[in-house]
Amino acid sequence: MKTDRGDRLLVGALTRAGKDGRLAQDLAGGPALLERYQTGAPAARALLEAATDARRLGVGLHLPQAFLTDAAADYLHDTDWDQLTDDWAEKAYTELAEHVHGKHAPLSRITPRPQRRPPGPSPDSTPSPRPTGPVFRLADYLEQHGRTIRRHLCPTASFWHAAHTHLTRPDNLYNLTRAADTRFRLQWAHHLLHRAASHGSTNALARLAVLRKRAGD
Repeated sequence: MKTDRGDRLLVGALTRAGKDGRLAQDLAGGPALLERYQTGAPAARALLEAATDARRLGVGLHLPQAFLTDAAADYLHDTDWDQLTDDWAEKAYTELAEHVHGKHAPLSRITPRPQRRPPGPSPDSTPSPRPTGPVFRLADYLEQHGRTIRRHLCPTASFWHAAHTHLTRPDNLYNLTRAADTRFRLQWAHHLLHRAASHGSTNALARLAVLRKRAGD
């Protein structure tokens, strides 16, 4: 069935409303969030694009600030990069934390809930390492929009470097390993695979074992 743009916006809002049912807030805030992305300062836009790429390639909802800040570097044009001040990141995060209609912010600082798992010897009972600094969440509307407009784009070198340096969750690292491999960023895939394994990813360990076997080790 053919739908117009209004229908697509409603379908997307219903999907994002999910459990809390905040349909009206989503419809009010979505276009305003998109305008903020399109008209924001270059540094703020770079942070949003880095966050979007992280989410669409398999990183979880909670995005460490240190990762986003380092990842954003190559998303900036040389002219914009040369004009940055020492407090550029602080200003950009402040800009992105400002609410729009519907009480949404493009990039919100959040406090992750502590993990509650039953005790036991299984690997799943071992909690993933938590970020040592602030973490942020990308607005659902911008994430969905970014998945569409950036689906054919490959993240920059600063993105892969920041992921290897700052991300610690095994599932995030392994997902990025696969993303790097399919985009022929083979050196980054190799390094991310080893980092995922070192942080306890059983999938990464199994894949490394296969690679070792093929190499005759």
